[in-house]
Amino acid sequence: RLHILHISTAKELELFRNDIPLKEKRITSEACIHHLWFSNEDYAAKGNYIKWNPAVKKASDREAIWQAVLDGRIDVIATDHA
Repeated sequence: RLHILHISTAKELELFRNDIPLKEKRITSEACIHHLWFSNEDYAAKGNYIKWNPAVKKASDREAIWQAVLDGRIDVIATDHA
């Protein structure tokens, strides 16, 4: 099994499936809350307060990640607090 962490772009979502039950998946994925909440447009107001690795991307990436959560391609939502 393989678990991919910190999905941050729409392009990455092409790697994941939602047509099989979670218990049968051999590859699972995870998105962090900040990638679901912020976009690069927020840097102007928030600056370093929203600095993560990988960085938050475009609003279209955020929306694609939300869609992947809703349709089952993203299996876990994480906080990434170390």
